[in-house]
Parts: sequence; C-alpha cells; structure tokens
Amino acid sequence: MQIDEVFNETLERAFKVSIPVSDLKGALAAKIEETRRKVRLKGFRPGHVPKMHIERLYGRALTGEVVEERVKAGCDSLVRDHGLKVSRAPRLTFAEGVDAIALVQGGEGDLTFTVAFDLVPDVPLCDLKSLKIERLTATVGDKALASRSQALGEHFRAFDDAPQAAKVKTGDRVTVTVEARREGKPFAPGSFKDTEIDIGGGGYVPGFEEALVGGTSGQVIDFSVTMPAGYHAREIAGKVIDLSAKIEKHKCPGAPLSRQSLVEKLGVKDEKALDERLREECAREIKSAVAERSKRAVLDALDAAHTFPLPEYLVEAEIQNVASQLGEAVEAPKEDEGADAETAGSEKVSSGAQEPSKEARRLAERRIRLGFVISEIATVHDIKVSQEETARAINAYVARFGAQSAAVVEHLRTNPEAVQSIVAPILERKVIDFVLELAEVTDREVEFEELMAPLDD
Repeated sequence: MQIDEVFNETLERAFKVSIPVSDLKGALAAKIEETRRKVRLKGFRPGHVPKMHIERLYGRALTGEVVEERVKAGCDSLVRDHGLKVSRAPRLTFAEGVDAIALVQGGEGDLTFTVAFDLVPDVPLCDLKSLKIERLTATVGDKALASRSQALGEHFRAFDDAPQAAKVKTGDRVTVTVEARREGKPFAPGSFKDTEIDIGGGGYVPGFEEALVGGTSGQVIDFSVTMPAGYHAREIAGKVIDLSAKIEKHKCPGAPLSRQSLVEKLGVKDEKALDERLREECAREIKSAVAERSKRAVLDALDAAHTFPLPEYLVEAEIQNVASQLGEAVEAPKEDEGADAETAGSEKVSSGAQEPSKEARRLAERRIRLGFVISEIATVHDIKVSQEETARAINAYVARFGAQSAAVVEHLRTNPEAVQSIVAPILERKVIDFVLELAEVTDREVEFEELMAPLDD
C-alpha cells in the first residue's frame, strides 16, 4: 500500500492511498473461496459450489466487502502509524467516474483514493490553581422575605375573565386550541386542544407565546415557529412548523393574595410560620443560585485561560443551535461527513445566505472550546460519571415525559448521542466542583435579588 500526504494543517490531514490490485484480488479470491465452502445452494453439495457460480451470484457484493475492509484497514493504519486523534469519521474520495468494485473485479489497476481526517485539537491546560473565581453569596433578610411573599401572592392569585375585546398581554392566561402543519400537511404531534398557557411563562418554543400577544378571545392567529435545533424529536429539530391557534378563553390576573390569605392557602399556623417556610425556600434557592453562578464564573475563567484552534465543522454546527436560540435564520453548513476529501482546507464559497451574527459565532466557539477543556480536565484528572449516576439521570429525564416516556426510552436506546447529552451536564458539574477546589475562590455577599437575577447567555 502506497501512502502520500497531500494536506497537513493543524486540525486536518489528508492522504492519497493506493492499494495494489494484486492485494485486492488476493483478498477477493480468499473471500470467494470462504463463501464457496460455507454457502448452501440448491443443486450443489456443501462445499462443492463452483467458483465461477459464486462469482456470478455474489461477485459484486463480495468485492464491495473487500474494498470496504481494505479501505478501512488503510484508514486505521494511517491513524495508528501517524498517531492521529480524529474527531469524526474520515472523509473518502475516489477518482471521479471510477467504479471501485468494477476496477477490482476487472483487475484494471490499483485502487486509489484520498482520505481526509479532522483532528481533535491539543488542549494545553492552564494551571487550575492560578484561576481566580469570585463566588457570589447572599443571606435571607427581611427584604428577601418580602419579595418572596409578594411573588408567592402573585403566583396564587386568581384569574378573572377578560372583557370580550381585551387584548392578550404578558401575564395573562389563555386557553388555546392549536392546529399544526409541517410542509403544508397536518402535523399531529404539534397540535393540541383546550390548553392553558400563561403568557410570558416561557413554557413553549420561542415565538409561540409572543404570537398570542395582542389577540382577543375567539380570534384565530396564524404564525410559524422554528423548533430548537436541539429538540428531542429529531425529525422536526430546527424545522419550521406552521401553527393556527384559536384563543378559546382569555383571563387577566387578579390582585395578589395578602399574607393572611397565603397563611390560609398554604395551611401554615400564622405569618411567623409563613416567614419560616419562605426563609427555607429562599435558602434552597440561594444554594442553587450560588452553584449556577459559580459554574458560570468557572466557565468564564476557563474560557479566558485557554486559546487553541477549533474544528470549524463543529463550530458551524453549533452556530445553528445558537442562532436558533437567538432567533436568527442562517443557512445550515453544506459540508458533512461525506464531503469531498480532495477539497480539504479549501475556502468555502459563499452562497449569499444570511451570515450568522458575531455573537452567534462567539457563543458557538465558546461552547466548543469549553467542551474540549472540560473533557481534557476530566481525562487528565480521571473524573468520570458512574453507571449509577447515569441511570439516575436517564430515569429522571424519562420521567419528565409522562405518557410519552416509552417513546423517549426508545429514542434514547437508538441514539447514544442523546444519552450523552443527558450525562454531559453531570460530568461538567463534577469538573466545575473539582476546579473550585483548586482555584483561588473569593466570596462576595450581594443582595438576594442580585443573586437571583437571570444570567445572561
């Protein structure tokens, strides 16, 4: 086998490989003989089927197997001999117009192809002890209790029928019946009847609740939404779904419940007991918020401390996810695992489609970079997710889907990458806790409201 390197960059290597036709024909002859001994055909004794008959019946299929095996062996040899850390399956290209199977069968010449490998970047880890992390904390004071009491009163307040001509606004509650269509055809999984929705609650895909704002009771509103790129139903992930929503009922929020009404609603003894309950809830939320903000601080520090080249195909794919979340419409990347290996390293030609924003690219590069950094820290320091932790996480995920749990289990069974997406946050949390143990951490106390404020993307 002759190998010539034709491209060598930081994260991409390409080789031209020639496998002598004599090797291929020898392998094909051995495979035909093996098949001749094992095959059972009507009219022939076992092991006595003529070679030419086997070639006529199975020649092309067996030749295909030989080509596939020899090409795979060649790629594996390249990875092993050159010490390549590949990030995805190699991209193969045969000469235009060449039928590899016919070439081998006819013994017309050597089998030549080009193979391109995308490589995992080297991640030179920083000294984790040199990282400086600020950890925000808070205590449950009177102001926090008053804020939580007000929020709880708003949560339990009644909703009254809105005037007939009143327009839906954020904070209102509507009952809707939705008919979904995909590519002009009815789409049952996206349709539902008489469902209550709190406008502004964020319980639906981006653009859904916003489309109902300004509508009135009895009105039918037609609009489209783009499903998130990471949506669990892969057949509609990133796709546009057309919706027709009828506002069946429209209610406006009433006055928040008073503290005394909350005492009665929650079944506690008195307002002192109410405050104690709220204090416990606030303490749990503080713990969760501290963990979330500490995670962000660690990720920010790791991102700032590491610079290395990133596989562009991963960045391009992540841009699709980020753009969807930002409400941008960008064209999906054309290149995939079957792209022409002979174009390795070549510049992409613009199609004139909308380019992703700088923010979308920045966030995508950050996510990919941090993914490699976290993976490298986990590898270097032997941080792993146990089978028990994996099972608990999967069970918790499946339980969220109720009656659809059986379909979700099947989806996870046939999609290892979906399981990985469930396990990945556990590994990330372990790595972050590990970094917090080594880094220089400074605590700073802030007001409860500041700690609980939503984090920016």
